[in-house]
Amino acid sequence: MIELVFILVPFFGLAVYDMKKMAKAKLKREFIPYIVLSFLALGVTLVYILDPYGPSLVKMIMTLFGIKE
Repeated sequence: MIELVFILVPFFGLAVYDMKKMAKAKLKREFIPYIVLSFLALGVTLVYILDPYGPSLVKMIMTLFGIKE
């Protein structure tokens, strides 16, 4: 579980740093895509860290769409 801390602390630190830079540059339109992509990356990372021997992301997507192997 300590691995999670090593990922989350830099992740949130860089996110805050980037958002401050974007606010100074008045790039408010880029906040929503940035936040969505950041949470998507965090979600994929958490899936692999919390269950490393579980099904892969590709298998989860294939199951979601009903595609059989």
